[in-house]
Amino acid sequence: MLIGDRVMLREVSWGDLASRQEWFADPEVTRYLGWLDGVPVPYLQDDTPGAVEWTVALRETGEPVGIAQLGKLDVVGGQASFGIVIGRKDLWGQGVGSAVIRLVLAYAFQVAGLNRVWLTVETRHHLAVRLYEREGFHPEGVLRQARQTQDGLQDVSVMGILRQEWEARQNHGA
Repeated sequence: MLIGDRVMLREVSWGDLASRQEWFADPEVTRYLGWLDGVPVPYLQDDTPGAVEWTVALRETGEPVGIAQLGKLDVVGGQASFGIVIGRKDLWGQGVGSAVIRLVLAYAFQVAGLNRVWLTVETRHHLAVRLYEREGFHPEGVLRQARQTQDGLQDVSVMGILRQEWEARQNHGA
């Protein structure tokens, strides 16, 4: 379990199923996840051995509010992909995503010993792109029309952060 000021990342449990079903039934929550007709497109699925997934819960109540994942773990290359969903829409824009990113990056760089964490995000999802940039992720390129969504083909940005960049941010209080 990873515990921060506002949230904790804990092991996924059967008790989280109802919350997840509720989130994933909401088209607003799944809009930028590359889902079609309420079903994830295989592009997003990660069956990579060594993937770590957590339930994001509020620290004070333990209530599940989202999901975070380090996937596509490449031990030789020292990298992994990052994914996050905050299913409770009333928490959007309230700093929960930032708190989760900080916990996951600390785990990735300090515990797992990774050198790089990367993610993909639809370029049209401007709020998420700004969040990732604020937390130190840098644009690395655009995959044009790479994700089929309910709104049609979408461009996907690849963003990443290196351990040295993360460490510099920690040393400067970012």
